[in-house]
Parts: sequence; structure tokens; C-alpha cells
Amino acid sequence: MNMNMIFLYGYEFLVMFIPFIIVFGIFAHYYKVQGIKMPKAELSLIIIFALYIIGVYHFTGSGTLYNSMMYGFNANRFMVNLIPFSREIDTLGYMLNVLLFVPLGFLVPVLWEKGRSFLYTFRVGIALSLLIEASQLINNRSFDVDDLILNTVGGIIGFLVFMIVNKCTKSKIEMKNVPVSFLVICVLIPFAARFFLYNEMGFANIIYGF
Repeated sequence: MNMNMIFLYGYEFLVMFIPFIIVFGIFAHYYKVQGIKMPKAELSLIIIFALYIIGVYHFTGSGTLYNSMMYGFNANRFMVNLIPFSREIDTLGYMLNVLLFVPLGFLVPVLWEKGRSFLYTFRVGIALSLLIEASQLINNRSFDVDDLILNTVGGIIGFLVFMIVNKCTKSKIEMKNVPVSFLVICVLIPFAARFFLYNEMGFANIIYGF
């Protein structure tokens, strides 16, 4: 990996991470003032979860405002596949789609009490996958129901792993005092920051000079 690529990836990361850490700090301070104490381990795990979400947005290539200016919004029949597994099977791609959401299914029930309900974690997985798939319609990519299904399967696997690990360990791995608002912050702030602030071609033009 050359230095220009490092700069490009670093720019993408900072565009998402800096707004997240600012909002995270504001909410953490607010809850502290309100008497809701969270150990450093819980706060650290929330940041790890946000870093994971940022990685998901990077690897899936969620859409941005600048993409919409370049490509427009494509929702025609060629860009939307609503028939499960009707296209050529990509074994490696399918496996990666599943694996990508396994940490989500594991971390949500670890951090949030509501997430220990299968249905709640299932909904979070579908909602995140839908958000990404819909955003891809503005960066010249497609909405594929296969990705939605496989992401959801990955989330389910992660949840089952959590249940097995939690049952087999004497000390529970559940966090106790993490407000659900942090789940919203971890998911939506990096997404919104990437959508409104990330201009890949603009930054590439600066570092590559084209």
C-alpha cells in the first residue's frame, strides 16, 4: 500500500471517526452529569463497536452526497434485485457478507440489554443492512436482496455465538448501564458524516493531481 492510499483511507476514517467521537463525548458527559456511571470498559467497548461500524461502511462502500452528484439516484430494475439468489453465485462474496455482520450480532447483545432479545438484534441487523444497501443506489451500485439476507444471517450467527459464550462462561459478558442512544450514535453519526463529508474523488484529485 503506497502513501497516497494511506492518506485516502486515513481521510475516510477521520471523516467518520471525528464527528462520532465528538457526539460520543457530549453524550458520555451528559449521562455522567445525570448520574449514569459507565465504567471505562463499557466506554471503550462502545468505541470499538463504532470502529467496527466505520469498517462496515468502508468495506461496503455506503453512498455519499458526492456520489449522488456524480451518478444520481438509480432505482431502475437493473439496479435493484428483489429476487433472492437469482443471480450468479459468488461464494466468496456471500461468505464475506455473512462474516461482516457476525460481530454486529455478537456486540449488540453484549452492550445493550435490549439486544439480548433475538428479535431486537435481528431488527438492528436488517436496519443496518437496509441503510447500506439503499445508500448504494447513489454510488452507481445496486440494491441486492442477497446482501440483505446474508448480512442478516451473519447477525443471527453472531447472536447465537453470544448466547453460547454467555451460557458457557461463569462471568457474564453483558454490559449493564449502556443507554440505547449510544447504539444510534454508533450507527448513524459515522453514516451521516460519511454521507455529507466524504468526497473520495475530490480528495483523490488533491493527492494524485488529476
